[in-house]
Amino acid sequence: MTFLILSSIPIQSGTGIRISNIARSLAEKGHAVAMTGIGPRPDGLEKVRYIKIPDIGNRALALLLSLAVNSVVCLRERPDVLFASKTLPNSALPVLLCPGKGRIKALDLDDLEYGYWAGTWLEPVLKFTDRLFVRFFDKVAVHTGELRQYALKSLGAPENKLVFLRQGVRTSLFQGSSRDAAKRPGLEEKKIILYTAHLGIAAKGGLEFLFRGCREVFKEREDVVLLVVGAGDLAGQYKLMASRMGLEGRVVFAGGARHGEMPGYFASADVSVNYLEDTEANRCRSSIKVRESLAAGVPVVCNEAGSDLLQFRDYIYAYPTGSVAGFAGKLKEALFRPDRKRIEDGREFVRKFWDWDFIISGFVEDLKQGKLKKLI
Repeated sequence: MTFLILSSIPIQSGTGIRISNIARSLAEKGHAVAMTGIGPRPDGLEKVRYIKIPDIGNRALALLLSLAVNSVVCLRERPDVLFASKTLPNSALPVLLCPGKGRIKALDLDDLEYGYWAGTWLEPVLKFTDRLFVRFFDKVAVHTGELRQYALKSLGAPENKLVFLRQGVRTSLFQGSSRDAAKRPGLEEKKIILYTAHLGIAAKGGLEFLFRGCREVFKEREDVVLLVVGAGDLAGQYKLMASRMGLEGRVVFAGGARHGEMPGYFASADVSVNYLEDTEANRCRSSIKVRESLAAGVPVVCNEAGSDLLQFRDYIYAYPTGSVAGFAGKLKEALFRPDRKRIEDGREFVRKFWDWDFIISGFVEDLKQGKLKKLI
């Protein structure tokens, strides 16, 4: 079958990584896949026809440019499956308005975009577009139980349209990486806490909490640093936040990196960290960071947010949401007293059940039978 996947936000974001992996796995199964992407072609998409949309930085102009490019591509291509990333207008509208009978028009709901704009004028607008667009797609993919319930109860999505497409990880990418990041001047002898993210609005609450918790560890140990890997339109604000909290020299901003470079950073890390505030939007999310950390064999410290992390509870260092002391305690345990069996068991668990190629296989089988009952 032939697929066209439309990107809605920068390709280096979590959403971009997700749709890139979906595209790659489909192409590896022998399907013809084209996708648009905001930014340079990600690593690993050699078998995917990648249509680049320039990342011009300005959020409003980027939305308009990607809307125009996605619309032209939709009119030009003739795929069997049109797949929109999120309910944002720049990906959803081109798919819904694309003419042609017999095509499957699918949506990857991914997460609740409105949650990043809570308290602003965009929150009700994004909730409205969610409800408006969801009902017109043939199939709507979700990846957590909470997201499924939100689609049913809040968006009014028909149950027979919902399909389950789990969040996966490309486990082969995280095998046998070199310690590239440890070669950074000044970090050779350091204990490295790793945080990876697109430094946009989604990282705001998480980074502030992590800075506070890491500061408690910094007070006790001079040889520990927090390495932040990622770029985004709010990177400057996060650097200023670290400075105002007195963390200069203890928080190192490495800048942006291609996703294919992430394994080197994970290989250099002693522990990775993540934090999600307790909001409806975050409870519906599934963490790429946790999956990648486990795949890389790195201890991961994260809070108990949503049912997604319950699937990994035997392999992570979890702490109660909002507890700085709880985070600092688990961070010290993972840094200085890591449980190697837990780490190796977690790596094997992810390799067996959470690899994208394993997840996509069920999707492909359903398509071969001419139906889209489920995506796992």
